Amino acid sequence: MKRIICDVITLVFLFFALALLGATLYTNYLWGDVTVSQIFINLEEGLGTLPPVIVMNYVFCILLALFATVVLAFVFSKNIGLFLTACGALLFVLWRIDLFNYIINQRTYTDIYEKEYVYPLGLNYQFPAKKRNLILIYLESVESGYAEAFGGKQNLIKNISEHMKRELSFDGFYQIKNQGFTLAAMVESLCAVPYKSSHIKGYTGYQNFLSSLVCMPEILKNNGYETYFMKGADINFARTKLFLSSHGFSNIWGRDELKKSFAYPFDENEGSFNGYRDGALYEMVKQQLEKIGAENEPFLFSMITLDTHRPNVFLDPSCKGSAGDRKDVMVCADNMLEDFLTWLKAQKFYENTTVVVLGDHPAMKEEDLVDKKQPRQIVNFILNPSPIFKKQPHQAFTTIDVAPTVLNAIGVNFEDGAFGLGRSLFAKAPTLFERDGLSFETELMKASKVYESFETIKTVNMPQYFAYPVLNTPISKGEDLKCYASYSHSAFGVEFLDEVSFSLPADIDGDLVLEVFFRTLITRDLARDIEVLVNQKHLDTWTVTTKDKQPVLKSVKIPASLIENGKLLVKFENQDISASSQLSGLGVVWVNLRLADK
Repeated sequence: MKRIICDVITLVFLFFALALLGATLYTNYLWGDVTVSQIFINLEEGLGTLPPVIVMNYVFCILLALFATVVLAFVFSKNIGLFLTACGALLFVLWRIDLFNYIINQRTYTDIYEKEYVYPLGLNYQFPAKKRNLILIYLESVESGYAEAFGGKQNLIKNISEHMKRELSFDGFYQIKNQGFTLAAMVESLCAVPYKSSHIKGYTGYQNFLSSLVCMPEILKNNGYETYFMKGADINFARTKLFLSSHGFSNIWGRDELKKSFAYPFDENEGSFNGYRDGALYEMVKQQLEKIGAENEPFLFSMITLDTHRPNVFLDPSCKGSAGDRKDVMVCADNMLEDFLTWLKAQKFYENTTVVVLGDHPAMKEEDLVDKKQPRQIVNFILNPSPIFKKQPHQAFTTIDVAPTVLNAIGVNFEDGAFGLGRSLFAKAPTLFERDGLSFETELMKASKVYESFETIKTVNMPQYFAYPVLNTPISKGEDLKCYASYSHSAFGVEFLDEVSFSLPADIDGDLVLEVFFRTLITRDLARDIEVLVNQKHLDTWTVTTKDKQPVLKSVKIPASLIENGKLLVKFENQDISASSQLSGLGVVWVNLRLADK
């Protein structure tokens, strides 16, 4: 009986290892090297919209693993051979997906955010008198090497390469590890941080997307911009709609929304990944831009193409070539973009519009159309930028630097061109990758308390009214502060909180004074007003400006008449209605409650 159980366990282990091996090799075939970090992210995001042929191929890998298990069971007469084979296959998979470095990085914390991250809501944004419109176009997997395909014999992106020569463009791009897929590129380029798998698990995690992170579209929206995003495929894939709606986009279209809003029959216009073909998408974009361009209000309009997405590239019917031929698809994509830009330049709103064209990431697999020795760089160029800023001679940048660069491109000035971990390419200061090289990437792979704080989900809890230990004894220890706060999370060595509640000794006689030593984020108006409410009654308003050296000490006198049955609830309400960050509370260093002087 024991022998049978041992045989079964060994065969199951072998089948499991071979199935993982097959799935890993097929994944590498489709998209190149994929790490465990990317695997976790994609599992969290869901794989429901994968093309059926890819799903069937993964099923085939499983069936092949089952067949191989049966064959090896006959080849090896003893379990030791099967066990060693399984161990070898599993170790290869773990090495291939970089699991060992992932485990080390998960247990190693970086302080790069504490040192270098610039909170977007703490900046003073100076917009031009007439705010410029922004059109941001993501080109799926389009890299600059296509201009010298087949050893420099053919230029597959003639129009794009001409724009990169004539217009404002930047050299020295570096693709950060684990970020070579569309959603990561969007998080990086809009929010100036890398995208990592969530620490929040289950349904709650799936319904929240870096809730406390503030991104560039939110800054524009807070400053009067109407925001739009359009994609031809399912907008819910990889939680894209959740990300966009959580971070500043008000009007969002995917395949299903486009079906309802535009007169383009999907059956006649289907393209790659069960979405609209790019030719139809451009036409719908034109219709929407004509509408919002006539409203004379500043707007951010972003879109992403899909025809060039591997492995199911799609050749538009309007283009010459062979279906499935990546060379012809790339030429077609280049021509369609040029036609769209030509149309755009003829529109009345174009004069006050900046257009940013950006490859979201290099192709997800080593590209056989380009020279393997050539650096893998995304295409990028800016049309009609604001004349306020001039290009600086930077040697290296990453997608993280896009957000501050785009803000400068539309004429928005802010402190040192620093936004999140991004540094504007219009600023003289080097980008963090330019300054630190690969050590910057190494630090981004590590865990971070500040990054984890971006995932904080604010919940409303009833005050607990913990007993205040001793009057006139400052509370500064993090864990002690947390017990008095109904909402709190750590960042920069302080506790960010919105309210504190105390249960006071029965023998308290007289008025009290609450002293708070804290940091706070300053808004674009160079000041923040914080209303102080005691037991739901307004008592004071604290104003903190950029001239105040932080941490700043503020105090409020609490009349004895406001203390109800020894219960004291103090709330700090932010009066800046544009502030959407969950870090809008006070970053408290310490609090102190004492009797007022008589």
